[in-house]
Amino acid sequence: MRRLLPLLLASLALAAIAGYYFAVDRPQQRAKEEAEEKKGELVQVERDRVRAIEITRKGGRVRLERDAAGHWWLKAPVEAPARATAVDDLLYAVTALRAERRLEAAGDLAEYGLGEGASSVHLTGEGVDVTVRLGAKAPVGYDRRYVAVGDTVALVSSTLPETVNKPVDDLKRRRLFEVPRWRATRVEVADGGHHWSLHKDAQEVWRLADGGRADTTRVEDWLAKLDQTEASPLVAGSPPEAEGWAEIRLYTEAEEDDSDEAKEAEAKENGGAGTKAAKPAAVVRIARGAAAAATGEAEVAAYQEGLGFWGRIPAERVAQLLPDPEGLRDRHLLHLHAYDVDRIEVVAKGTTRVLRRKEGSWQDGDGQAVSSSKVEDYLRALEDAETKGYLEGDQTPLEGPELRLYRGETLLAHLAFPGEGGTRVRLLPEGKTYELDPE
Repeated sequence: MRRLLPLLLASLALAAIAGYYFAVDRPQQRAKEEAEEKKGELVQVERDRVRAIEITRKGGRVRLERDAAGHWWLKAPVEAPARATAVDDLLYAVTALRAERRLEAAGDLAEYGLGEGASSVHLTGEGVDVTVRLGAKAPVGYDRRYVAVGDTVALVSSTLPETVNKPVDDLKRRRLFEVPRWRATRVEVADGGHHWSLHKDAQEVWRLADGGRADTTRVEDWLAKLDQTEASPLVAGSPPEAEGWAEIRLYTEAEEDDSDEAKEAEAKENGGAGTKAAKPAAVVRIARGAAAAATGEAEVAAYQEGLGFWGRIPAERVAQLLPDPEGLRDRHLLHLHAYDVDRIEVVAKGTTRVLRRKEGSWQDGDGQAVSSSKVEDYLRALEDAETKGYLEGDQTPLEGPELRLYRGETLLAHLAFPGEGGTRVRLLPEGKTYELDPE
């Protein structure tokens, strides 16, 4: 025990020192670092509170305003929707200004390029009213520049001058729609008399209205094209009248419409039952009509509800944004990944051959190595295989080999194939027979 006493006392002392460091010294040190960091800040503004930005520069005045929905607009020298990322870059460049050195007695501001005619950025908003003036480059350092914030003149290293002097066109938005493609759980399309829809089931699988599975990749590609559609210029206000409008409505789980109009519309759809209607998170409209088609117009009007602007898109793009739902249907024979399979059984003429994946390589039932690349290529071909659809009614038995794919002891797929040259395949045990797509 006496031998252990010094070790015990040393352990207690070490624990006390560590406790003091983490409980007292480290927090104090962190607070000191944060205080030092704040000392260098020239513009202490929460960017979310900024409602307007006014830039004065040699090229003229540029004004940006944020609307009630949070969207930024160019108000001068032209009125147009603004590109959110460009505005974010500008706000970040202003709020990231750090003083490398403060000039206590700056004297004549003109000496630093901060006199009359200096470029400036004026931020206003909820509790925000700050102006940054941009001066001349400093004689020392590659990108050092003088700035003035209120009565403070400082030397900074910043990209703000380049950001402020970007062409107005760089501030203009080009993205026409703003859809929640990653959060969407249901999509409805109404195109004249043609109505169809997609929804996600409990397993997050996209399905068509008839319950058939949709191809996830094709659905995501379609929604990406919709979300990334651009138009130039984007025009403030409402679009011109059209003979008709195709409509794409996207819903998310969180959206619900409690308005009387929505309840009334839902009640009509449900034969008078006053159930609560879902509210679309985004509604996109694209001009349609025989008149536009007959005149061969190269572009058609399109807009999204609530954004406050519209634009024109190439007529040939409309087919991509309003696809045939059958083109979204999942034609895959199997729904598995090649890398999930670690055992293959092939039954042919009463003989079963087994292949196993072991430590990344494939072996036969006797433990002899086989061509792993050929096995992987075959599994990928199965993963990508598509069908034309399943064949109705009773089908003649398939006389070819059977294939079973496993992951551990779990059976992933059981297939029966025809003889040589056949294009049919049967999924067991339910017995549906499919016609393979030779492509």
